Amino acid sequence: MGERFGISEQQIASIEQGRRPLKPDLAEGLDDDEVEQLVATTRSPKLPDN
Repeated sequence: MGERFGISEQQIASIEQGRRPLKPDLAEGLDDDEVEQLVATTRSPKLPDN
């Protein structure tokens, strides 16, 4: 994916980890499965109420 968009593997990892936002221009070039893969990893799991 990085080669296709000219971004590094570290940048992809940063997006996956939520340290860097998924920018609209990159998102437009991705298919739905790729966007879901990147966004799913940035969602925080719901913590139980105490």
